[in-house]
Amino acid sequence: MDEVREVLKSIDARLKRIEERLPRDRSKQGRHIDPKFRHILRRSMQEKGYNGSDLAAAMWGRRIDSQGKNQAVGRDRISVWLAGKNYPSNESMALLSQFVDIV
Repeated sequence: MDEVREVLKSIDARLKRIEERLPRDRSKQGRHIDPKFRHILRRSMQEKGYNGSDLAAAMWGRRIDSQGKNQAVGRDRISVWLAGKNYPSNESMALLSQFVDIV
């Protein structure tokens, strides 16, 4: 039980560090996304050997699409983040931090 508490504390601490790096009021940011986040994400993906599809598959798994191809779930989310069109949600950011070093 103590191990679970420690893991939860670690995740909570990661989320707090991530939230500190995000803009306070996203509504005033418009479509501008901090280029530092994009750079850190891209560099960390390269260091870990992930492309967008590999990272999405690690985070959310794979599925067979309508044409019978094995596709990564959520791979479009990764490309949106890398393009600077949107930030990950808090839940996605916590999951992302388990696979790449963004904190």
